[in-house]
Amino acid sequence: MTSDFVVVAAPDHPLVLRSVDLLVGGRSGLTAVMMSTAEERRRPALFTARLALNMMALPPHTTFVRVVHEADEPSGADNAFAAELELGARGTQPALLRIANVPSHSRQLDRAEKAQKRSEERFANTYRLARVLRRDFEAKEGPERGGLASRNPSRDRIGSQVDAAFFSATPTLAAMNSLAMSEAGRWYDIVDGEAEPRNATANALFVPDYPEVRGDPDKALRAAAFAGWVVAPLRSKRSLDDVGILIERYARLK
Repeated sequence: MTSDFVVVAAPDHPLVLRSVDLLVGGRSGLTAVMMSTAEERRRPALFTARLALNMMALPPHTTFVRVVHEADEPSGADNAFAAELELGARGTQPALLRIANVPSHSRQLDRAEKAQKRSEERFANTYRLARVLRRDFEAKEGPERGGLASRNPSRDRIGSQVDAAFFSATPTLAAMNSLAMSEAGRWYDIVDGEAEPRNATANALFVPDYPEVRGDPDKALRAAAFAGWVVAPLRSKRSLDDVGILIERYARLK
């Protein structure tokens, strides 16, 4: 890359736990580059979910580019990428420079902006509810607080239609991200090249203690809400059904 571009690898975004792989700022605005992880190659729906979340999180004028490996399956993202470039091929870097310099593909900005506005309103309500529920958190005293990190939640349903996941110990950020990615398709969809919020009720994610990101203590709570999960304390004055009723009432599209 040249001095005409600003390049950030694995950029940190306040609304997602797993961002795009490369973000390029150039004359045409932002270009986001994505590559499938080994897990996303095994489960292509996870890649599509990460794409949808990042399309919602990044500005609508962001151009998305996919760098493909020979083991990659078709993205199934319905024309969301301006280009698909082959990893290690001779022309990949010049092609990416051209896209970053002069947009080769115009997104449907009106659609993207309207979708983001609806998503932002739902996120605000979902995140606000998670913060309200956190006030009821009853911290466990003594050396046992926290304990071993949990990676695999159990599942159940609360209220009439709210799916719930229960961690027996403080979840790792990777476990929270895996859970969010595995079901982001019920919260967002990609239709004709643009991400759209789906009309679905949020899920509940119950934790004995809240995980924190260094320098941004509320990021896990925020990113979960953005992906359709209301994080709630296991130790609380509210019953599970009360939490389910609140989610059904507030954490949905208006």
